[in-house]
Amino acid sequence: MPCTTILVGKNASYDGSTLVARNEDSSNGVFEPKRMRVVHPDEQPRVYTSVLSHLTVELPDNPMRYTSVPDVVPGHGIWAEAGFNELNVHVRTETLTQRARRARSS
Repeated sequence: MPCTTILVGKNASYDGSTLVARNEDSSNGVFEPKRMRVVHPDEQPRVYTSVLSHLTVELPDNPMRYTSVPDVVPGHGIWAEAGFNELNVHVRTETLTQRARRARSS
């Protein structure tokens, strides 16, 4: 099964909660345990470098508090997906690209 995220907004849930559920695909069927993390502005670096692809991105000087759901086991990348910032905006990342698109034949 491919990576999937399901979101339920506060206006759609029974008790007004915002809910998120997430899985990630695994070619060998191994489950990677997750943890919930709250990242505060003073804890955030100003430059991020991806563990697997080594892509480097400069981050803003005025970050917001956000949540993320990274893998517990270190060394496989951070995979900190399915987070919300303090304005309740959801961000779902794809850290590696999808397969190349095939050209359509006419």
